Order: sequence, then structure tokens, then C-alpha cells
Amino acid sequence: MDFNQKRWVYLGLSLVVAICSGIGYTWSVFQGPLIERFGWDLTTASLIFTAQIAVSTLTPMVIGRYQARLGTRGYLFIGALIYGLGLLLTGFTTSFLMFFIIFGLGVGVGVGMLYPCLMGYGVRIFPEKKGLAAGLLAGSYGAGAILWAPIAASLENLYDIMTVYKIFGICFTIIIALFVLVLRDPDEEFIAKTASAMSKAKGGTAEDKNWPEMVRSWKFYLLLSLFALGTTSGLMVMGHASSILMENVGVTATKAAFLVGMISIFNAVGRVFWGVISDSLGRFRILVVLFLVVGLSMVTLFSAQGTLFVVAIMAVGFVYGGFAALIAPAAADVFGTKYVNVNYGFLYIAYGIGGVLGPQIAAFTKNLSGGYSLGFLIVSAFSVIGIGLTFMIFRPTKAVIEQTA
Repeated sequence: MDFNQKRWVYLGLSLVVAICSGIGYTWSVFQGPLIERFGWDLTTASLIFTAQIAVSTLTPMVIGRYQARLGTRGYLFIGALIYGLGLLLTGFTTSFLMFFIIFGLGVGVGVGMLYPCLMGYGVRIFPEKKGLAAGLLAGSYGAGAILWAPIAASLENLYDIMTVYKIFGICFTIIIALFVLVLRDPDEEFIAKTASAMSKAKGGTAEDKNWPEMVRSWKFYLLLSLFALGTTSGLMVMGHASSILMENVGVTATKAAFLVGMISIFNAVGRVFWGVISDSLGRFRILVVLFLVVGLSMVTLFSAQGTLFVVAIMAVGFVYGGFAALIAPAAADVFGTKYVNVNYGFLYIAYGIGGVLGPQIAAFTKNLSGGYSLGFLIVSAFSVIGIGLTFMIFRPTKAVIEQTA
């Protein structure tokens, strides 16, 4: 088989790796048993998860540039060892400091090497279907929370919490390491053929820019701001979803937990849905729709109650999935496909910015006014700014609109 046929196999293997990389989203399942075992308070335990998220966000920007030297396969293999062995060694920790270093920092580096690289790789092997590849990979990563949380909870009924980490560590090290060794980068013939086909179909492709050239471009900072604003709403809701639902809808903690799980499902489905349709309708149109929907949803959360409130919060999760899926395709659209593996790592920091802004806005407005309504209004205003940034970056001319019609 030539690369054009093999790439579907590579994508399938990448989806499995992405699912295995999503263990971080199950932190809430591990947090309670860890607090009970070590005697930590909630704030102390949360520091570990915060560190893991922060490190995974910054890692691709710091070391992602070495992908070109190591190749996708070599880079992912190292990431697999750091990630899997990090989980395994977490099972042997006996103190907060050890846990913080091994899980918070070590596993964080592993996740930061695996997921962003996979997103860039998917776009490179499917340059004519960027949204499809990125959507499937982002959806698989998000599905990790849905899959691993109940498995982890079941294992906790059979083993102690540290043994569960050891089991995950051994399994993920073997699975990811074996799968990534099969992956191959696109060959020159494939790159030339797809570039020619895309040029004829769409009247040209974006000029390829490496990361030093990209960070000197004003579009980089606008694109980073766009996705930081876009992800803020989803991360705000997911960070406080249980409290928001219990306070505004009056549901029990058990029902709130069920609804939080539903938000995760809408998030995972949204990643695939918005990624796929962006290939046919264009990134510009989809980004405008995403900002409109999240803006209206936030206004609805401010004013509605009951069923309509629940529908709006699910919509926020669904739209957040779209923003998560479109970062890599948008990076390729603006800065070319050749260096998207590395370039995506620099734009990935938008998650970190949104991860700070969203929960902090929610916490600040909660402490200030006793509720989340003011936070909903503030984030709804971000949608107006986001639409403006979308127009500035993509500059939809009549020709572009006709091409995506």
C-alpha cells in the first residue's frame, strides 16, 4: 500500500493513542481516594492536577521543536515512555512532593508530548481533511474521560489506588509505545500530490511558516487570543459544572454528577462534529457559528432556569469541543501544513489561558456576587471579541466565501 492508503491505518492507531492519553481528565475519580490515603486537603490535592495541566500545556511550546529532529515516531515514543512510566512510578510514591514531581510534572510532560503531536500529525497526513482528522483525534482524547473514569472506579473496588496507577502505567506504556512505532511521516511524493490537488481545488494553500516565523506574525497572537477566548466558556463551565447545576437548577449532587458526565459526552461529540463540517463549510463560518452559539448560551444561562438552563450548559460543552478541534486545522490554514506539528504546540497554550480565565472568572464572580450570573455575562462578551478576531484573521473575501459555499 502507498502512504495514501496506509494513512487510514495510522489515523486509527493515533486515535487509540489519543484515548490512552486522556487519563488526566479522570482526576476527580482518583482525588478522593488520594486525599483519604495521604491525608491531604482538597486545595493540596488540586495543586497536583493544576500542575499536570499547566505542564502539559507548556511542554509542546518548550520542547515541541524537537519533533523535526526526532521525527513523529521517535518523539511520540519518548512521550509514551515518559507518560506511561510516569503513571507507573506514581503508584510507588509515598509523599506529596514525590507525587507532585512524578505525576504533576512527569505525566504532564508526557501528555504534552503525545496529544499536541498527534493533532499536528493528523492534520499533516490528511491535509485535505484537516477538520476530520483533528476532530476525530480531539474527540478520542476527550473520550478518555468517559472511558477511563468508570474503569478506574471499578479497579478501585478491587485494588488500592496506588495499584490502579501501576496498572494504567504498565498498560499505557505497552500500548502507546507499540502503536507509535508503526506510524510514519508523509513521504515527499504524498506531500507533493496533496499540495498540488489542494492548490487546484482551492486556488492555493497557505505559505508554510516555521515557529520562529509564525511568532513574528501578528496573526499568531490574534489566533492565540481567539482560541483562548473560545475555550474559556467551556473550561469555566466544566470547572464549576456541579456547583453551577446544583445552585441554578436545584438538582442533587448525584444528578449533577450525571449531568457533568453528559457535558463530557457533548464535548467529545462536538469535537468530531465541528471538525468534520469545518472541512466543507470552512473554518471561518464555523468559528463564527461557535462564537454565536456560545454567546447565546451564556446569555441563556444568565436568564434561564430549569430545562432550558440544562440545554444551554450542554450547548456550551458541545461548542467547546468545536474550539478544541479547530486549533490544529486553523493553524494549518493560516501558517501552512508543513510545520503544523510544532506550530500547534505554540497555539496549544490557548488551553492554558482559557483554563486560568474560565475557572477564575467563575470563582471571582461567585465570591463577589454569591452566584455565577455575572460570570456568564462577562464570558458572553468574549464572543463578540471572538467574532471580530475571526474576521481579522481569516479576512473572508467574496472568493473565499464562494469556495466554501
